[in-house]
Amino acid sequence: MPNVFWPLLRRHRELLHDIAALGASVVRRWVKSNYGVTPVILVIPHTFGRRLNFHPHLHILVSAGGVNKRENRWVHFRY
Repeated sequence: MPNVFWPLLRRHRELLHDIAALGASVVRRWVKSNYGVTPVILVIPHTFGRRLNFHPHLHILVSAGGVNKRENRWVHFRY
């Protein structure tokens, strides 16, 4: 996340609750538009860095495939 957003998030902490869902939504839309499947996504939001400074960021894990809802089956990504 660009550090230009940090002052905004520091002033409006309630926005931190929506960041994980926003990050997952962006990844889900990108995978859907490029591969036509819906992936499994796990998002871990972090608010502070290793020096305990305010450093909001996300760790995002994405499955190596996704569900094709039209065919009702799992599809592996091709690299």
